[in-house]
Amino acid sequence: MEGVESITLKGLFNDSSSSDETSTYTVRLHFAEPQEVKVGKRVFNVIVQDRKAVTGLDIVEQTGGANRVFVAEGKGIPAKDGKLKLEFVPDPESEFAPLICGVEVRLEGE
Repeated sequence: MEGVESITLKGLFNDSSSSDETSTYTVRLHFAEPQEVKVGKRVFNVIVQDRKAVTGLDIVEQTGGANRVFVAEGKGIPAKDGKLKLEFVPDPESEFAPLICGVEVRLEGE
């Protein structure tokens, strides 16, 4: 998804969880630059549950070019009421909007 501003995932409980619990998750965010974009042209921050998770992400700089995968992982991410919110904030100097290729969420402690 290109131009994404936020994603909210709901209903993340396993069968034994109740709605008043805060479960924790491992979250993996998958990125790949689909275009021949130069370093510094698509830079953005990723905020997970109102906390900066990735600052100044430049996929091309991380991977060395287009069509190469970068995965950012966070563990112990709380999801009260079964909701997980991801936000993508472009750098003011960026020419291209934020993008994400995939989100993987796994319940911890199982």
